[in-house]
Amino acid sequence: MIENPETAPTPQTLPPPPPPKKNTWKKVAIGCGIVLVVFVCCVALGAIAYLERDKIPGLDSLFSSGPSHENGDLIAFTSYRNGEGDIYVINVDGSGETQLTSNPANDTDTEWSPDGSKIVFTSDRDGNNNIYLMNADGSGVTRLTDNAADDASPTFSPDGQLIAFLSKRNGNYEIHVMNVDGANVRTVTNSPNTADLDPAWSPDGQQLIYASGTGLVINLWRINLDGTGLTQLTYNTKDTFISWFPSWNGKTGLVAFETNIYGSKFSDFDIVTMNPDGSNQTRLTFTDTNDSFPEWSPDGTMLAFVSNRDGNFELYIMNADGSNIRRLTNNSEDDGAPSWQPKPR
Repeated sequence: MIENPETAPTPQTLPPPPPPKKNTWKKVAIGCGIVLVVFVCCVALGAIAYLERDKIPGLDSLFSSGPSHENGDLIAFTSYRNGEGDIYVINVDGSGETQLTSNPANDTDTEWSPDGSKIVFTSDRDGNNNIYLMNADGSGVTRLTDNAADDASPTFSPDGQLIAFLSKRNGNYEIHVMNVDGANVRTVTNSPNTADLDPAWSPDGQQLIYASGTGLVINLWRINLDGTGLTQLTYNTKDTFISWFPSWNGKTGLVAFETNIYGSKFSDFDIVTMNPDGSNQTRLTFTDTNDSFPEWSPDGTMLAFVSNRDGNFELYIMNADGSNIRRLTNNSEDDGAPSWQPKPR
């Protein structure tokens, strides 16, 4: 409603603002100085955070330009295209296959060091299976174990200081750990009536998940590095039911493994993921062929694996939920045992 001008109140004239106090500009200068100091501190902290991003869990994702921030460009694997098992690397897009080892023996079980500069592997080049270390380009091969019984399936601890592996040096297959130079070998498991196989490290390096069983009933177990806290994760009871070859991702905490519990025949293996306590098992592949040897990408967004879905065993990758499967290798002989390179530091 519009008021009657005759009854409207007379406008009041406001007094002029008081003159500025003499120290106003001094306060402004001090305020600007404080803002500048805060800005410099934020920039410095940001720079420190960027440099230390690989050491602080979750921080690296703030500086990532995409899902491959933690992933190297290469996948190492074993191929039998020359009649024996040799180690190759291939780009994650399937290009640039490069042979790293070449000898009449079988070189297999490839695993990258956490800094992406070394590859540890199993070879029978000197007689029986022992563990060897080499540079990422195949140079500088060094023998780490020298044992009359078989040593195999080596894998680096997350900090790169230890290697877990399986060995028959005590009469049956047990899980052991050693320093990266092969020294100070100690036994983790003690299961005289079963075979303990395929160790995989926890993200904090304090536990291992491995496969163990008798005959053709094999399950996954978790154990502390000192041999305590043994926990069963899968519960296969039917003869010929197998769960093995675990891969424990350091980013997501999920464990991938292969199992034939869903298959129509013994050789029908599929890739499955689960939580580290064995819960929330999720099937990712659904073929009636053999999908095996799952290996996480370092950032946990993809899995490399081996499959004979197209005839012989070839190398494939897929998203962590089982989607977008693509084939990387294509030759007449079998390829296997993939390992995804961490981003070199």
